[in-house]
Amino acid sequence: MRYLPILMAAGVCAALCGCFGPRFVRSAELPRAEATVSIRKTRDAETRIDLAVKHLKQPEKLVPPGYLYVAWVRRDLEAPALNIGVLELDRNLNGQLHALTPLNHFDLFVTAESSPEIDKPTGSPLLWARYKD
Repeated sequence: MRYLPILMAAGVCAALCGCFGPRFVRSAELPRAEATVSIRKTRDAETRIDLAVKHLKQPEKLVPPGYLYVAWVRRDLEAPALNIGVLELDRNLNGQLHALTPLNHFDLFVTAESSPEIDKPTGSPLLWARYKD
């Protein structure tokens, strides 16, 4: 119990400095998937996103199938989604993405797609989270 105030102070500090990112929700298509994100402001007033994922499936095995995973941001549900890049996966289907966005608050989500240059999502979100600064 004597460490509780220290842990609470550390949690408040971490939340204020942006060390913890938003929590992700996963679809039933990826029951074992895990995602973590670090979000922080840059000197140029942009938002840096460092996304890490684990335990994905081969995108070809999804319904509908894809060939790769693309990360997207959008200001809100009515705004168009912006492709921020393809998740780079290793042979264990763990991956990461580092991207910048001019948005200060946004929905961040991942879909399975057929091309890295796609300009709007065709699949349903497989992982998603909301970030508000």
